[in-house]
Amino acid sequence: MDSLLSEIEATLPSALADGNTTITFVGRLVRERPDRLDEAAREGLDALCRKVDIVRQVRVAYDESWKKAADMTPLPLEHWPALVAALLLAADRSTREPDGKGKALKLINTAFNAITLYRDRAKDPEPPFLAALEDWAARSLDDR
Repeated sequence: MDSLLSEIEATLPSALADGNTTITFVGRLVRERPDRLDEAAREGLDALCRKVDIVRQVRVAYDESWKKAADMTPLPLEHWPALVAALLLAADRSTREPDGKGKALKLINTAFNAITLYRDRAKDPEPPFLAALEDWAARSLDDR
């Protein structure tokens, strides 16, 4: 998994912008891999779960509450693997919390949905990282 994360990290912008951009948010989770998720990270992840699971679209930037898109541009395809990785890393971190199993399952479910959206949006039938992300998500689910 470390080599996969290193490869995904290489797709991230070298400098992550300030503000509430999706790639900055997921990029920091992927790069920093925090041991614990703070309240802001949990709120952002919950919002991204809603965007993936209900809206079926993720935009490049949102307002501070993650409710309204600040930029209507769809998240570029090359950043979907980082989104999936952030969800799966957060699922792993959630299991360390007292009520974490339900949160972890929610994040894993959203990761599977994000993988489906990534595959559906890709012009390539086998977009970068797809098989590895599917395997990681399946293993995460098996571990629960």
